[in-house]
Amino acid sequence: MVQDLLLISYAWILTFIWQWLALPWLITWFKHRSLTAGWAFGRLLVWMVLSLFIWFTAHLGLPTNTPAMIWLLLLVMGFLSYRQWQVVKPVVSDWIKVSRWSIFCQEILFLVGFFGLSLVRTYQPNMMDLEKFMDAGLMIAYWRSPTLPLQDMWLAGQNFNYYTFGHFLGAIVSQFWGIEIRYSYNLLLGLICGLVLMESFAVVADLVVDHEKT
Repeated sequence: MVQDLLLISYAWILTFIWQWLALPWLITWFKHRSLTAGWAFGRLLVWMVLSLFIWFTAHLGLPTNTPAMIWLLLLVMGFLSYRQWQVVKPVVSDWIKVSRWSIFCQEILFLVGFFGLSLVRTYQPNMMDLEKFMDAGLMIAYWRSPTLPLQDMWLAGQNFNYYTFGHFLGAIVSQFWGIEIRYSYNLLLGLICGLVLMESFAVVADLVVDHEKT
């Protein structure tokens, strides 16, 4: 159990880096538009930017689908976020005063979803039922393929003809974490659960506030 908690905490800390990279942009875009300040979409924003860049460049034949490229892109994003911090610095304190409780609630929901489902999966971590075996195989194949499209696992020399972008997203996170698929698969379920909880809260809260204003 202790090792499981350490692994989950490690993945959570790394994923929280994405949140901080997105923060100056969230302040820029949502500071006057949203009670929840767009906080719930920080991790998702960085995840999608990384994935889409690698997806398109790898399909051009460039070997960009690698952990090294992921970290290089994060360094570039970190530099751009630092520059944006200089722009939003004057309004950060006011933004925190307005949004701190909303952000606190969102992070609690994310923690409950991420740690909760990840811990539940530790009691049955095998990937042998439903489509888990195929899902894991596709994620492993993406991890091993620096260029795209993905080669078919079962038909040598052919491209894989299936809707696999979700598996690609999972492989990107697994490479970023540096955790083998046999462990990261279950952590990904926790990540998705946490994101769904906090983003659902954010959307509903903003809709309620907008309704009260009208």
